[in-house]
Amino acid sequence: MDTGFFAKNIRSARSLVSNYEIEVILSAVLWRLQNDDGFWSKKLWSLNSVYSHIAEWIAEATLKPHPKTFIGWLNQNPAMDYRKIQDDYAKIKAFFLAFSRALHDGVIPTNEEWKKYQTAREINQRSRQWA
Repeated sequence: MDTGFFAKNIRSARSLVSNYEIEVILSAVLWRLQNDDGFWSKKLWSLNSVYSHIAEWIAEATLKPHPKTFIGWLNQNPAMDYRKIQDDYAKIKAFFLAFSRALHDGVIPTNEEWKKYQTAREINQRSRQWA
């Protein structure tokens, strides 16, 4: 076992999380993969590579046009708009699908939208325990 690999990545994780919010890290990595010529899709395999390039990706991402909001995305994609659904569990499933597609389309959710995602995830996990 390569203990140096694990030790390096653990240090990278601590430094990464201490310097940036998780939402910023996720949005930068998603931006990098969505705006890639194929290099990072194949090479992004360690946390150390994220740590060593994250500041550069954040800077590049802010130079690009700011991605649309989740609400704006929902308004442009009425078929995915979960807000019209009355049944709570169906609404949660539709929310997960819309959220996933919005991320794929380059939307960077706000902190409130991430909190809503976490809440929906917790409700979904509880409903699975009772099923």
